[in-house]
Amino acid sequence: MAPVSRVREEIFPHEHLWRSGKLLLVLAKDEGQENYKLLLPALLISYTAYEAFINFCGHVLAPELWKEESKNFRGKGIEEKINVICQRVPDFAWLKGERPYQTIRSLRGFRDTISHPQVVAAEYETERQKDGSHIRYEAPWDEYMSVDSIRRIRGDIEAFCESLRQSMSKVVDHPHVIASPAFKGTLAQSEGESYGV
Repeated sequence: MAPVSRVREEIFPHEHLWRSGKLLLVLAKDEGQENYKLLLPALLISYTAYEAFINFCGHVLAPELWKEESKNFRGKGIEEKINVICQRVPDFAWLKGERPYQTIRSLRGFRDTISHPQVVAAEYETERQKDGSHIRYEAPWDEYMSVDSIRRIRGDIEAFCESLRQSMSKVVDHPHVIASPAFKGTLAQSEGESYGV
């Protein structure tokens, strides 16, 4: 009989997504222009990495709730998830009205617009400019579409998540929480044992 191993593994989507967002941002910068086609997904993936990090924290701190995450948090939003996490990490100072969290919170509308896309319609009056332009084509995410802006946003996401990770490290012994700063850890981890040898 061949040996059998029982393996327990965890893959960390927040780490994969964070690195993907970073690569898109580097590519946008390297093209010599701030390429919208790269900046838009870089920001979306960075925000998604934040959501994945919050879900990772919930998985570690309240596995019984996150086992059926979509059922337990349907319609409640990410702030309810953070509330649950804060109940289990009393040292964490969640300053909702300040940076870095306020930056992250301001992105919710962007995330919803891009994740559940609908036509962005507008009506306005305008006068033809000297250069011949008279149409705006303004999107709600335009304010974020620069390498510098996305770097600042990613810095705020990283700062918020790292402060949460540091507080968590005082109450859990999960290797991914203990081992390295937020978004700088391994992509996955596993452990196992063999039997039937």
